[in-house]
Amino acid sequence: MQIIILGLIMTQDLTIYEIRQKIRTYLSNVSSDSTGSIQTALKKLLENGFVTFTESVENGKNRKKYMITRDGENYFKETISTSMLYKEKNMELAKLFFMGYVDKNKRVALIDSYIKELEKELQSLKKVAMTFEPRYSFEKDYLEKFEATLNQRDLADNDIHDIARFQYATLDFSIEKIEFEIRWFINMRNKVLSIENISNGHDKN
Repeated sequence: MQIIILGLIMTQDLTIYEIRQKIRTYLSNVSSDSTGSIQTALKKLLENGFVTFTESVENGKNRKKYMITRDGENYFKETISTSMLYKEKNMELAKLFFMGYVDKNKRVALIDSYIKELEKELQSLKKVAMTFEPRYSFEKDYLEKFEATLNQRDLADNDIHDIARFQYATLDFSIEKIEFEIRWFINMRNKVLSIENISNGHDKN
């Protein structure tokens, strides 16, 4: 969570609410967007001197905007420059692992339910992808649109290209991964259904 927050405020000072919205919109498949998790991470970042904040009052409400410090930038760049590790752990897959214990009449329905969850997430990601089309073209209109989201930093076009290229590559990866999962679970569902039909046929005989 700390690295995600630092990455988000690398280009734009943000409130906790804005951080949460960006995680929910762009990184829902990577991290929780719970306010508690964000507050805990910000507390540690503040203690380490990696972020600071400004306070203002808007419409009678106190408003804190968090910004990254030089030490925070160095820590962020150092951390993301290390090798990526495979750490995907989906505890929900334990239900698939132990599905042999589930009533045979419920298995297909449970798989169908998970497929619907995947399809819902896929539509959400595709909706995000559509807000930045055409992607990878880096034409003037595109750059202006993307730069508007980075409105508090002085960045050259090449910097914007690099930031956008990898953020959208991550979005594409997430979309393609979920599409693969949907195909896999549909295939699994059909196998389970086929086995159940054969089993039911034997029972009748």
